[in-house]
Amino acid sequence: MQHLFHHSRILHNPSSFSISTMSSSLTLPSFSPIFLPQRTHTLKNHNFPKSRVFATISTGSQSSIHEASVADYKVSNAFLFPGQGAQAVGMGKEAQSVPAAALLYKKANEILGFDLLDVCINGPKEKLNSTVISQPALYVTSLAAVELLRAREGGEQIIDSVDVTCGLSLGEYTALAFAGAFSFEDGLKLVKLRGEAMQDASDAVKSAMVSVVGLDSEKSSSCVMQRIRSA
Repeated sequence: MQHLFHHSRILHNPSSFSISTMSSSLTLPSFSPIFLPQRTHTLKNHNFPKSRVFATISTGSQSSIHEASVADYKVSNAFLFPGQGAQAVGMGKEAQSVPAAALLYKKANEILGFDLLDVCINGPKEKLNSTVISQPALYVTSLAAVELLRAREGGEQIIDSVDVTCGLSLGEYTALAFAGAFSFEDGLKLVKLRGEAMQDASDAVKSAMVSVVGLDSEKSSSCVMQRIRSA
């Protein structure tokens, strides 16, 4: 899976299983676990029957549980899907060798109107890093990573054991698709619109975005205020 996500890693221990990247951090906002007590869909066949989905929506240090029964739920295995910023030229390379993964890119090309896999593998970096491209690229590549895992020995059992799926920002859409909340195609259409809207907003006003990992909120706020005062 090293070619699917550059610098990606699969973490597996008795209490959790996560697909994540070096740039991901659980300290970032917009981290929403989606509980899957009765997950019945199969991504491989792109067949998503309705399943019970419970979501915890976090805002800062505050969180709300949609259903009280989830509050005491004990997680055994979880998938964590990355957000924008985890993309790198070369990701998705292995997808060509797994039909189910390659099919996701083929469907994506029809929805997006361009060869997404070519951009993922060959770049250029500036194009892949653009919001309008990187968001659908990460959504599709993340789900393709699931198919690569499924194709490996023991992968199907690992996927079937997942009872919680999570996402960082954009990764929430990937998590919802994996959970069967909506189809791969509908999720990609949402991500496409999301990326286009955010790209338009970015182009309208001179701005920049920074991902902060490892600093607490007080230190982060101090750095921001210093930058504002020096501007």
